Amino acid sequence: MREIVVKTFYREKSEYVVRLGNGTSFRFKSEKSTKKFLADTNRFLSEVAFQSNQILTELYQHSREIWLVAPDFNLASAQSEIMLLEHFIKQSYSRADWKQGNYYVFIDLKKFCDHSKSLIKKLGNVKRVVQTDTIRRHRLNCLFDQVQALYIRLINYGQSACFEMFDISSIKHIADVVDTTSNLKVA
Repeated sequence: MREIVVKTFYREKSEYVVRLGNGTSFRFKSEKSTKKFLADTNRFLSEVAFQSNQILTELYQHSREIWLVAPDFNLASAQSEIMLLEHFIKQSYSRADWKQGNYYVFIDLKKFCDHSKSLIKKLGNVKRVVQTDTIRRHRLNCLFDQVQALYIRLINYGQSACFEMFDISSIKHIADVVDTTSNLKVA
């Protein structure tokens, strides 16, 4: 399987510094711990790229199926957007070994998420889907939620470790808010 391998870090005084494209910066005392962090980051980014590729294939499938049933659907436009999404994934792999690869990989994957959400909304707003295809609307809503969760993981990478120790399921008002945030529309 393809892997994203970012390697860039630099030494600043007695510390090793890693800067990432989500705006985070990490400082380490040893080169060994720096390389371990980069290895963890590479695993994370490779997983995100794999999930992005899965989302891409689902979007392609949806666009082809909608084209079959909706005569007003512009397949050429959807295919050009799908090609752009594919470009962002490929670019995240090819830019990983650049000097500023730590930055660009995150940016490319975030762009993938932004453009995916836009395409999902476009697919969900096709007249035929809105009027008669309830199941597809729900599938697109679920796909939108997956992309949003992926985006949140990207922008929060390295920042949310402090929240892992809290179990929010026992906090009633937070659990209620989480349960009522669904975007699904009942037909």
